[in-house]
Amino acid sequence: MRTLLWAEHQKIRRLSFVWIAIFATVMVAVIVFLSGLTDNDGIRDIDTIGWYMAVAQPLATFFVLPAVIALLGSYMICREEQENTIDSLRLIPVNEAKLTIAKMIITLV
Repeated sequence: MRTLLWAEHQKIRRLSFVWIAIFATVMVAVIVFLSGLTDNDGIRDIDTIGWYMAVAQPLATFFVLPAVIALLGSYMICREEQENTIDSLRLIPVNEAKLTIAKMIITLV
């Protein structure tokens, strides 16, 4: 399992898709900050207590971050079949369930 995690980490480091996912995560933080600057009756949301809980959780936690994580995970799993590396992995005695679990762990890290 440790070898599979190391191999997946090495493969994902070379992908440009990772930078897109990082950019999307940073943009979520920027959007949350900008939505905190909205003005309601002369009071900015960012100046009130608990603004982060009221603004960030609905925007980032429920809508964007799960989509980014699912997109990255499905890309990593489907890429094996698109690039025909799954056939090479079947020649080597690699457990496909452990390979999928390693991909999920790398995605969540």
